[in-house]
Amino acid sequence: MNTTTLTRFRNDEERGGTLALATLSAVSQHTGIPLPAEARGDLAEQGAFKEPEAIPYRSEMGDARAELVAAYLKQHPSLFAMTVRARTLEYRGIKPGDVLIMDMNAQPLAGDVVVAQFYDWQSPQQAETVLRLYMPPVLMTAGIEGGEIERPRLIEDRSVGIKGVMLVSLGGRQGRMAA
Repeated sequence: MNTTTLTRFRNDEERGGTLALATLSAVSQHTGIPLPAEARGDLAEQGAFKEPEAIPYRSEMGDARAELVAAYLKQHPSLFAMTVRARTLEYRGIKPGDVLIMDMNAQPLAGDVVVAQFYDWQSPQQAETVLRLYMPPVLMTAGIEGGEIERPRLIEDRSVGIKGVMLVSLGGRQGRMAA
C-alpha cells in the first residue's frame, strides 16, 4: 500500500474524510487492530474480507502474558507468537484470545497444532493463514467456525505450507494460563 493512502483521505474533500473498506481491512490485518463490527459486516457482504484465524502477537497494556511471551521468544530465533482469533481449534482447548508460541523449524507430528498457509495460485497474494491439526495426509479443524464443520484439507506441496508447530498455548486473560 502506498503511504499516501493513509494521509490522502484527510486532504481529499470529495471522499469526505473516510478510508475505503478495503484499505481499512489491509490496515487491520497488518496491525492486528480489529475492525469495528459494522465495517466487518460491510466487507463480508462485499466478499472482500475474511478475518485471519490468527495474527502476530502484540502485547497490550495489562497483558500478564507479555513477559512470558518475551521469555519464550528469547529462547530461539525460530520461535514466534500468534494471537488466536478463530474457534477452529476450540475442541482442543484453543480459544480466541489465546497466545500460541510456534516454532518455524519443528517437524510436525500427527496431532500437532500447526499454523499453515493455503495458497491460491490464481491469486498468489491471497494466501490464507490458518490454524489446524496436523493429521497426515490432511489438516483438520477441531471446532466449529461460523456454524459449519470444515472438510479436511489435503496437504499438497503446492497449495499448503506449514509455517510453524505449536509448542505452548497461553490462555486468554479471562481464562486459565496453560503452559
